[in-house]
Amino acid sequence: MGLAETIRNDFKNSFMANFGEVFDVVRNGQVSHTVEALVESNKLLKLYLDTDVVAGDVLKGQLSNKTFSVKSIEFEVVEKERICMTAICS
Repeated sequence: MGLAETIRNDFKNSFMANFGEVFDVVRNGQVSHTVEALVESNKLLKLYLDTDVVAGDVLKGQLSNKTFSVKSIEFEVVEKERICMTAICS
């Protein structure tokens, strides 16, 4: 198992499992689906690579009730492999 795969597994099985929250995704004014995210700061959310979140979405925490407006999406890369997505929010 390479370093990137190890980090992806740790992200999923440790960080997200212990500290993640379910968010409603509001797209075009309506809740379209839910995603799991890890709040890194008041402007950054970490997400799984296959998460359906795009710029313009609004994520509202089901437990915290915090709201994040997604401005852009970036990818965390280790050894030339993507390990997770980062939503840059306002």
